[in-house]
Amino acid sequence: MYFSGESSRKRVDLGGRSSKERDRDKLVQQTKLERERREKLRIQKASALVIQKCFRGRKAVQAERSKIREEFYLTFGNRCQKVDRDCFDADSKFFRQLLFFFDARNSGDFFILVETCRLLLQFVRVNGDLFFLRTKDCSEHSIMDNSVKQLAYACLQAVHQNRNQLKDQLLMSSEFAGFPAVCLLETVVILTNPNRPRACKTIRYLSQRRVHAMLRDIVCLGMFASQGWFDHYTHQLAVHLRGDANFLPADLSRDFPGYACLLGNILEVAGAALSRPKCSIHMAIDFAAVSAYMLDALPPLKSFNRGSKESEDEMAIDEEYIVELPAMDADLEQQITDAINSDLLAKLVNVVGDSLLNGSHGGELHNEDVSGVGAICAFLHTTFNTLPVERIMPGLALQNHACSYALEVYEAVP
Repeated sequence: MYFSGESSRKRVDLGGRSSKERDRDKLVQQTKLERERREKLRIQKASALVIQKCFRGRKAVQAERSKIREEFYLTFGNRCQKVDRDCFDADSKFFRQLLFFFDARNSGDFFILVETCRLLLQFVRVNGDLFFLRTKDCSEHSIMDNSVKQLAYACLQAVHQNRNQLKDQLLMSSEFAGFPAVCLLETVVILTNPNRPRACKTIRYLSQRRVHAMLRDIVCLGMFASQGWFDHYTHQLAVHLRGDANFLPADLSRDFPGYACLLGNILEVAGAALSRPKCSIHMAIDFAAVSAYMLDALPPLKSFNRGSKESEDEMAIDEEYIVELPAMDADLEQQITDAINSDLLAKLVNVVGDSLLNGSHGGELHNEDVSGVGAICAFLHTTFNTLPVERIMPGLALQNHACSYALEVYEAVP
């Protein structure tokens, strides 16, 4: 068929909208998407530049610290052989260089800091005062203030970083200043003495750096791990656990249950206590029993939805009959979940496993071996049913070892 209409007549869109309006909306939408794409690309480039700048800055600082460390070795010796009283003056580069490159994880830096504190204590005993704090020029006050604050913080940081190696020295008196931990802590005591100049500024600076957490770790490790008090307290808790007495501390608040706070402290110290060479299986049994009891009493964790594990065909319950349990504080929950890791489980399994192997060497097993396997299996069962499994997934292999130990024991027991 041939076209019979008028060819010169403009076609009309029967949809009610002109083609110009539709093209304009499409262009606006494309422009908006293009603008968003360019803005996203600009943000990505800016973020990449910031990240690169940060890493370049850290790399440059590390290189400069290594350079200053080498200069320090040449000037004062890598063992502080060339350090004398003049090195503690305000115009000396000794403290400025030391506090700039000091790293508590570096064994060489740790030794230099200990020798510095030992010389400082020696000069204080001779002069009876912190002579290097006296400055004649007012412009040197800020320099000495910063040096004193940084020195006190470096001493605490060094003790905290190496507390597991120094755990036998943490509670020694000042008479044993020859030991590294005592020397460092005694220096902090002298620098923060209220009768000394700049003590208030130093204490304020340490508070701002939140050294209370470091002091707590040091005291807990020194009190419970090195002195054997952890064995005594866990045994007392286990004894009261089998009785009817309420041995748990009172709740601090709704968000801080007393037993949860106690559990967090026990779990933090347990790693160091279980790593001792002569750790008793009785202590491991008491720890596993007490920890399993308090873990089972914990309210539902925010990071672990227990309801997700229930079967889908379970009968629905009316909301009016649901009782909402109080939730713990997020920091307390984080403390407990961080303390139970694969390292803690490995140490607990090793203690029970070593005792089991030693007990079965003569052809017979002791009652404590059987009790130890039962306690550790109960602890692992409660742990994996209470805490997020993805946080302690590496410990699943250790659970298999514990099960193999249990099978060996129960097969040997008539």
